[in-house]
Amino acid sequence: MSAATQATLFKEYGVSEAAPPVYYPRWTAADIRRVEGVIAGLQYRLNYIDEAAEAELLQWIDRQTWRQDLKRRVQHYGWRYDYKARRVAAEMKIGSLPDLLMRLAHTLRRDGFMRDLPDQVIVNEYQPGQGIAPHIDCEPCFGEGIVMLSLGSCCVMDFTEAERTGGRFSPKKPRPGPRPGREKIPVWLMPRSVVALRGDARWWWLHGIAPRKSDPCPEAGPGARHVRGRRVSLTFRKVVFEGAHAGAKAAPAPYLPDRRPLPAVAMSPAS
Repeated sequence: MSAATQATLFKEYGVSEAAPPVYYPRWTAADIRRVEGVIAGLQYRLNYIDEAAEAELLQWIDRQTWRQDLKRRVQHYGWRYDYKARRVAAEMKIGSLPDLLMRLAHTLRRDGFMRDLPDQVIVNEYQPGQGIAPHIDCEPCFGEGIVMLSLGSCCVMDFTEAERTGGRFSPKKPRPGPRPGREKIPVWLMPRSVVALRGDARWWWLHGIAPRKSDPCPEAGPGARHVRGRRVSLTFRKVVFEGAHAGAKAAPAPYLPDRRPLPAVAMSPAS
């Protein structure tokens, strides 16, 4: 490998000649049990949907309109979220979830990932080099369950326990910072996987994605890294601010699985 090629790899991906730029991470049932044991309230399911459903979702998403008001592209469904003010207000109601997302929302509730039927979905596109700062999803805006479905490429999401100071819902409380002495816990977000945050994982753990083009894979050897591709995530949440559902109809009847084939959400056995 020439010095120029090595310099390019290091600049673009943070890899050296000793570490091939392409490595696909392994994420096993043992890894999931370890992470779930450390981060109380986190649930992880590999291969929650099949490849056909993933392709169907990506095709549908790419036919919709992307918002360009962040460094990454996003789509909002159900309710718009104001990132700068960190709020949801009555005038931000968009409407019911599109049929495709509503059926996924019902499936997530049916499978126990969320107690309430989610009514807000944000689609995020992460190109290599893009990320999201460590954060806890807006506490007064959204309820107990946060569910992330990953499509496309995989990447590492870092979890860090936050300092437990003050009341959870105080509007004057500063944004939580990491708890002193607590290290980041890397979690691979694999394609077609679901990560659900409830309890401590929802309220007391920061989660974020570093803005880089590759992620370390220490299990593959010193310096080994996985080069990111395009990743698209769907985050399902329940809007709960006061007055959010004023005048809403009674809760719907228990969900019956939709027999239409778009998409066929294929479930994998629990690991």
